[in-house]
Amino acid sequence: MSTVSDSMKDDLHQLHSWLVQYTNKGPVAVITGKNGDMDTVGSAVALAATHPNMLACGLHIGRVASRYVAKHQPPFRVMREDATSWPKQLAAEDRWVLAEFQQTMNHVEEAWTNLDIYTATQALKAFGTGVLPSHWLEMAKSRLYDGDEHAAWTIHRILESFLAAFSPVCPFFCHYISMTLYGESAVDVDAFPELPEIQPELNAKTSEIEAFNSDVWKTKKENGLSLNAEIEGIEIPESLEAFRGTLTRMHKLL
Repeated sequence: MSTVSDSMKDDLHQLHSWLVQYTNKGPVAVITGKNGDMDTVGSAVALAATHPNMLACGLHIGRVASRYVAKHQPPFRVMREDATSWPKQLAAEDRWVLAEFQQTMNHVEEAWTNLDIYTATQALKAFGTGVLPSHWLEMAKSRLYDGDEHAAWTIHRILESFLAAFSPVCPFFCHYISMTLYGESAVDVDAFPELPEIQPELNAKTSEIEAFNSDVWKTKKENGLSLNAEIEGIEIPESLEAFRGTLTRMHKLL
């Protein structure tokens, strides 16, 4: 009996260490597969509830478990078999833009709760025309062209939730895009999209990333170089070390 108990303790310690390691790198899915009984779903929810970067999900949910999920809104989602797959690990720029999107969506949800149309739409506009295209898309462009599944997952994760949040003021556009891409209408979403908790350490990098990118673009322009040209003599700050590979590739730093 003691041997069995010690073995279980070792397994739990290993699981804990693994979860600590990978939840710090990005989202972790607790998969129930096609087993939707209450025991399986309940166990997955209990585990997912231990960290904001974890989400329980499966392709099927039983009647009892479905009633429980509907009533208590735990961290569980039913996945579509044709939906984009969860990435094994997200790049630093992907985790950063998702953190920025989480922050934006928190402001949008608060605004919609107060029926503040102006604040909600301005927050979506600022993200959708600022951080997302001007910085993240430029950082992830080459990966998207190369068919990188993590970059693709990130943009679809953002777009699907963005369309749902934007649909109250732009229903026809959001309906068309969401039906074309996902086979489901953003207009039919009956709950605000849920995202993991904000990661302050990533949100704190935003002003540094924007400033660095702007400085490089300005330097190239002042030297008569195209934005796609190689350039020497630019140092990446230590605070942006996690983004070194991405920034070097994006700006073609030598």
